[in-house]
Amino acid sequence: MKLSILSFIFISFVISTQAQVTEDIVRMSQGEHTAFIVTHENADRKKVEKTWKTYMKEYGKVKHDKKSKEYYSVETDIPFISKSENLQVFMKYEERRDQTTSYFFFYDGSGFINPDDYPDESLQAEKFVEEYYYEVEKYVINEYLEKEEKSLKNLEKDLTKLEDKHRDYENDIEKYEKKILEAEENIEKNLKDQDDKRYDIEKQKQQVEQVIDKLNAVGKN
Repeated sequence: MKLSILSFIFISFVISTQAQVTEDIVRMSQGEHTAFIVTHENADRKKVEKTWKTYMKEYGKVKHDKKSKEYYSVETDIPFISKSENLQVFMKYEERRDQTTSYFFFYDGSGFINPDDYPDESLQAEKFVEEYYYEVEKYVINEYLEKEEKSLKNLEKDLTKLEDKHRDYENDIEKYEKKILEAEENIEKNLKDQDDKRYDIEKQKQQVEQVIDKLNAVGKN
């Protein structure tokens, strides 16, 4: 199946995209804190939200604060980031055209993780966010793959229909050729029957003429 130009551009872009986790001070429900930021191309908020809930199942429960429009985790256990039993992960996002930016904040019970005060934890948090980024990428590509596979199946169905039609045409030709052969044989037989019938007609004409002659001869002898 030939890929359209747009399909090729999409695939090339997605495959070449690398996770770029940046850090910045961002306002959230608990004030202004260091956020670990990633931007997901071709992903709307539904993809981002669904992937986040799935991604966090291994580490804790995710709840949604509708007022602040943030997700936060409870009973969080991410030991490679922090050994604290009070670790919480906050997540918010901004949806734009054809992309969504996610912001992550990590609170370990004593403060929000940042590069200055928590250099090791920040590095691990960055890796954690990076892995999430790749999960979103997989989601986007899988969704696109499903779309392309559906298109492929539709094309294969179209081909199957054309192949079936081709067989029908071949069967029609076979039937017509058989009918033509039968018709040719019938024509030959018909011509022979015509000749036989003409011979019978000539004989019958002779018979009729003989009877007419007898009729005309009555009373003349």
